[in-house]
Amino acid sequence: MLGGNTDFILRAGTLKRSVDDVSRLGKFLTSGQGIAFAAKQNLLSLSNVRTVNTGANQGIYLPTSTLAQVGVTGVGGHLLKQGINPFRNTQNNTENTDPNFIQKFINKVGDKTELPVYSSALSNIKNPDTNRLVNLKGEKIGRSSSKPLNEIVGNGVTVGNILDGFIGSSVSLGIESNLDSIIQTGKSTNFISSDPTKLISYDGGPGSVLGVGRTIINRATYSNEGLDFSKKPEFIKYNIASYSSTQLASSISSEMDPVIKEDFRKNLTNKPNSVISDSLSYINKNIEERVSLGNPGQKGNRKNYVKGKLDAQNKEIIADKINALQIYQSTGVIQNNSKNDLCDFRISIIDPNEAEANNTFSQTFLHFRAFIDSFDDSMTSDWSGEKYMGRGENFYRYNGFDRTINMSFTAAAQSKGEMMPMYNKLNYLQSVMTPNYTANGYYFGNLIKLHVGAYLYDVPGVLTNLTYTIPQSAPWEIAIGTEEERAQNKGDIQVLPHIINVSLSFKPIHNFAPKLQSNTFEGANAAKRVSSFGKERFISLSRGNNSGYDSVGGIDPNSGEAIIKKEVDVNI
Repeated sequence: MLGGNTDFILRAGTLKRSVDDVSRLGKFLTSGQGIAFAAKQNLLSLSNVRTVNTGANQGIYLPTSTLAQVGVTGVGGHLLKQGINPFRNTQNNTENTDPNFIQKFINKVGDKTELPVYSSALSNIKNPDTNRLVNLKGEKIGRSSSKPLNEIVGNGVTVGNILDGFIGSSVSLGIESNLDSIIQTGKSTNFISSDPTKLISYDGGPGSVLGVGRTIINRATYSNEGLDFSKKPEFIKYNIASYSSTQLASSISSEMDPVIKEDFRKNLTNKPNSVISDSLSYINKNIEERVSLGNPGQKGNRKNYVKGKLDAQNKEIIADKINALQIYQSTGVIQNNSKNDLCDFRISIIDPNEAEANNTFSQTFLHFRAFIDSFDDSMTSDWSGEKYMGRGENFYRYNGFDRTINMSFTAAAQSKGEMMPMYNKLNYLQSVMTPNYTANGYYFGNLIKLHVGAYLYDVPGVLTNLTYTIPQSAPWEIAIGTEEERAQNKGDIQVLPHIINVSLSFKPIHNFAPKLQSNTFEGANAAKRVSSFGKERFISLSRGNNSGYDSVGGIDPNSGEAIIKKEVDVNI
């Protein structure tokens, strides 16, 4: 202050006002209400989630931090509200640059009382020895010992019982030569509980009441080998469907080798009373091999564009065998695995001019990958209304029904060898919409069979609409080879889009008289249950050699219990 002027350095009397604010606030904070305010701040901190690197959840609150903040507000200062040191540096982690043991200890204690700062915990997060997720895996899943963590110490004593809430929890008791070693051991546990049935345990937090009590995060399942299963007796009767801690710890990562060489379930299904599925093998029945789904990104020789990508034997690499499967004619679908898909999808065109014995007609088969975009099955009934004298409402007479199946799918070439076969099939499918001719020159329409999984199993009918759409996002083949090949006009590729969206409308011709399904029912109870289904199967539910209608199954309407299914053949 110069000559009574408080604006010597700061304008509008800022310095004097800051001193006055500190004085007034200091009187409040030393009063009963102020002491209660400080206590509430600490309770709120204790009720917060405890992160790594802290022992007081969100840090200790001291009234001096508020007073210091008021004092520096006029000059634009921003201090920490929580912690014993409001001037703490929150930008740099000086853990590895502490000059001596005493300074390191002071900073370490500060870490346990200050507001948790990400930069301060960053080294712990990056370090595999102190990362919480890594610690949880090591302590709760992959322990080399089969004993629970709280049994390793012996005599029921753990360092976690002593230091929990200050440095960490569940610290295994070792021979520590100095305070720094104990601190490092505590830091690595991240409040991991010593109880094998729990994961995290710490004082305060959301599980406490106003900071009093503990927050505990339990395990979903208690599955370590060699543990006390008295609280979970079901694990004694059955082998759980997961690896044990010993198996997990000894497993070797195969991220550098994407080929699956071992079916892990063998280690589980061989145990007595195993409850894990023993279905298809991951090794020789995986999706790529089972449904001829290749890899468009497979490595190969791409030197000659016209020949396409070649493998080590100089054979052309074709990603999708179903897409590349050419048109063929037969009285029945081929049986080799090249047609296998997750959902069998094919269209066959009946040729009445090629009748075989027993009225079996030859068919031309078109197989497409089941990239089905939409599918709807619409049935409409025709009812005509009649009015009678003296009655205001309509009376309806049934005149029949109609059924239309609309679907759309995507035809996409993922390798060079698929382009021409795919377009050969698309062109033939378009020709189905045009007439066919008899030997005498009379034309007639074409009958087809549509097969979509078990929903439609080779259902005969007619196509009433067929639309091809080239999406704007579809890449086009530009058909440019080498200079020599262009000069000689070589190559079997054309300028065509790789992707075409196909939509069609199909009118089924049922191989049964369409009517209300003629089911049979059995039982003397009030609610007789169905025992067999009639032939009116608008939804096929068939694989050809067996029917989903034959097994019945479901829930008994009288007892509410499951009906024992009849045994049926399964064709995989």
